[in-house]
Amino acid sequence: MHRFLPCVAALALLTGCGADNTAEANAEAQVETMAKALSRTLVWKTEDIGFFVTQQKGVELLSIGGQKRSRTAPLRLVVRVIGKGVEGGGFFQDGMPTPVPDVVRCFELTVYYSDVTFDGADCPQGAPLTFRARPELPSRAVEQLKKRLPRKPDLAKVREAVRRLDLDPRITQEIAESEGVIGVALWEGVDGTCLFARVRSSEVDVWHPYRIVPGGDLESCTAIGAVNGYFERAFH
Repeated sequence: MHRFLPCVAALALLTGCGADNTAEANAEAQVETMAKALSRTLVWKTEDIGFFVTQQKGVELLSIGGQKRSRTAPLRLVVRVIGKGVEGGGFFQDGMPTPVPDVVRCFELTVYYSDVTFDGADCPQGAPLTFRARPELPSRAVEQLKKRLPRKPDLAKVREAVRRLDLDPRITQEIAESEGVIGVALWEGVDGTCLFARVRSSEVDVWHPYRIVPGGDLESCTAIGAVNGYFERAFH
C-alpha cells in the first residue's frame, strides 16, 4: 500500500496545493521506482538489502530492522528522499510564476519475501546508514586454482595457492586433509557462492557445488564436503 502525502499548509499558502503536489509526487515516484527494483532483486540478507538501497541515487537509508527477507517476518526500512519541484510551476504572483520548492520526505518500506510496499513515515534522527558490498570470489578463482594447485596432495602448496587468490578476509576459507585427500572450501557467506577444490593423487578438481537457495544457509560449504566430492559437477 502506498499513498500521496497531504499538502503542507504553509507551502500551500505560497504555491498552492496543486503545485506542492508536484514535489510530493516526485518524492513518491522515486520510492516507488526503488520499491519495484527491490522486489525484483535477489538479495535476502539485511546487509545486502541495505547496500542495495544505499546505492540508489538520491535515496538515504535511515533505519532497517530484521535479519533477512522471509515468508514469516518482513523487513522494515525507512528511507529519505528529496522531491524535486518544478521551476516556474507554481501560481503567478505579480505577473511572475512562483517556483515550487523541493520537499524532504521519508517513507517506510515493508520488504516481504516477494513483494515490497511503502507508505509515508516520520524521519528518524541520526545520520544515514552505510553498508559494504558483500564479498565476492575473484572472477578467475576457478581458473587460478586449477593452475596453481599441486598435482598431488601437498598441504603447504594448497595453502599457498589459496593465499595467492588474495581473497577478501570476509570470505570463509577452509582447508582440510583426510585420508590423503585435501579439500578446499571458499564461501562468500549467506546467499553467496560456494567454491570447492579437491586435490587427490594425480588429480585436481575445482567446482561450484550449487548456488545457494534464496534466503537459506549453505552449511555444507566445508572443506570436508570438498574432500568427499559433495555435489561435484563439471564447471562451465
